[in-house]
Amino acid sequence: MSAKTVLIEELKPLLPATETPFAVFYWKTKGKRVRPLVFRGGYKTLPEKKSKVDPASTDVLTTHFVALTYAGVIVYAIEIEVYDHLGPDGIQTLFVSKADTTGHYTLGPGNKPAAAPRPKLALGDVTSGIIRFILKCYVDPTRPVRICLFARAEKQYLFPLSGDLPSKHVLSGAKLIRWWLKVLSNTVNNGAIVEKVGRARLQIPGNEPHTIRSYLPVNAGGESKTNWQIGDVFWPDDKPELPAVKCIPRFKDDPLTRFLDNIVNDRRADTVDKKRFWMELEIQQEFRLSFEVGVIGIEFSVNPVESFYQQLRKAKDESIPTLKNRSFDSLREFITTLDYSSYEVNQHATETLSRRNSKIEIAGTRADTPVDTPGDVQPTTLLAVKRKRPETVVRSLDASIVKRKAVPVQNKPVVDTPLASNTLDTSIIRKKPKTEQGVRSLDASLIRKKPASDTPAETTMLDTSLIRKKSKS
Repeated sequence: MSAKTVLIEELKPLLPATETPFAVFYWKTKGKRVRPLVFRGGYKTLPEKKSKVDPASTDVLTTHFVALTYAGVIVYAIEIEVYDHLGPDGIQTLFVSKADTTGHYTLGPGNKPAAAPRPKLALGDVTSGIIRFILKCYVDPTRPVRICLFARAEKQYLFPLSGDLPSKHVLSGAKLIRWWLKVLSNTVNNGAIVEKVGRARLQIPGNEPHTIRSYLPVNAGGESKTNWQIGDVFWPDDKPELPAVKCIPRFKDDPLTRFLDNIVNDRRADTVDKKRFWMELEIQQEFRLSFEVGVIGIEFSVNPVESFYQQLRKAKDESIPTLKNRSFDSLREFITTLDYSSYEVNQHATETLSRRNSKIEIAGTRADTPVDTPGDVQPTTLLAVKRKRPETVVRSLDASIVKRKAVPVQNKPVVDTPLASNTLDTSIIRKKPKTEQGVRSLDASLIRKKPASDTPAETTMLDTSLIRKKSKS
């Protein structure tokens, strides 16, 4: 069986039955050696030169990018990095780097609602199916596995300007954390690919334990394989004193990695243990803006009976395109730098991707889905930290300076108020100063009096001394 067939069989029952089939674009990179995911030996924040790299001291990174399309436009995409530590007991780590929706599933040309209602698209189930497919085909069942992610809601990550569409529903941080916990629980509980689940942990920096506990899924009826608890999957439970640099993985473009590198640069690598790490992390920029940020991890083993890993390796299966890292980076850049506020731009991008012969059509068979309408789409699932645009701080006006809307005259209630309440307060009235009796307002010395004159009152002529006489010729 090819990897392409496994993918179709995994997603077909999770996609709604529609007249137009869904299509998936799936690319993965060739494995490349990268710096160790966790510090081993000396502490260096930058990778060493390739000529000096010891194969036993490196990890191998493979990146998977999956885009789901419908009716000629991309509706959802997810990027997952798979780190493989080369060694007999090396753990395999799946890091969910980014996931996003475009908001175009329920729309048509011109961003107008589609002509006919569309069945609801359960992206949580689709996400679980994609992760299970990777576990079946690209994870060694003989070694332990863990899934890690850093959940924080934003308007967009993979699809620029898609957050401007009203049809794109962006979850709050709290709802997004719960959404991912449900996705991971379904990933390991549904199907037989996961044999045994170990630790399942959630940490929300800055939150009290009783608050974090309210997020944890309830194990209903004892049927679930997962037992979610507060904490992390990085430190051994019995060794919290270990330095953070020997436990925390250094994923690309991750806030934990940036903080870890700062610790190393400050030469505190040997002194920051588990308790101090989480305490100091709370005051970092990504965590101090009053947003719910979840650090989620789960450990488990893969069932060898359900795995196609060895079979596909022997057959050298290439039904899922494998790209060189440079080609993959160019393709990813093309997808993630367009204006997704436009339906037509999305449509053009999808047509361009279709020419690469990597489209896999999948006819969904799920029939129990309700109708989906604009404004009621599946949640945007966004991870990592957005650094392009700062968070907007909402400032509330003081009640004393808020201008309230005047009540119309006809609606004003008639109140029998004493007359005195309608007069100005005497403390704010500027009074005319009183003049004492017998005291003039102006000093008498400042008053210019009219000189006494013998001229009769009716005389209005000027004094002859003031008249300029005409000289005699």
